[in-house]
Amino acid sequence: MRSLERAETKLAVPPRQRILDAACDLFYSRGIRAVSVDEIAAAAQTNKMTLYRHFESKDRLVAEYLRSLNAAAIARDEEAIRPYAGDAYAQLRAVVARVGEDLCKGDLRGCPVANAAVEFPERVAEQLFLLFEGACVNVQSQGRCGPGVRFTQMAHALMDSHPRHAAKN
Repeated sequence: MRSLERAETKLAVPPRQRILDAACDLFYSRGIRAVSVDEIAAAAQTNKMTLYRHFESKDRLVAEYLRSLNAAAIARDEEAIRPYAGDAYAQLRAVVARVGEDLCKGDLRGCPVANAAVEFPERVAEQLFLLFEGACVNVQSQGRCGPGVRFTQMAHALMDSHPRHAAKN
């Protein structure tokens, strides 16, 4: 009876959220490339058509997964530091303690963002990272009128030259 109650409770969650929750669990536990869209749909108790209605591709679902990880990390950090407003040292200690607790969890498989980055070691990501870092240093050293202010224009040009994008056009 309990599994039926859990299934009914799960179905009360909107399909988009069920899909994202299932993807988060599967991507983290097995890896992004190892999980099929069929598996995600099954785990979310839905079908591929519904999945694609909410996320036009697996890539879009992966992007939302990564965005949700970032949002969750920020929320957890804010929760950890909230009791220590105005005390930067105590805030840092609280975040470090939270990370330490995470490291002791039995299901730890490392940082989910780092895991995703390892699965997609694309040259364009490395180039965008270096371009961003260079732009940050440039703006700090030369101000807002140096070449760093062209980051967006340069990043878009780099992205547009990527073979995956070029193949779509």
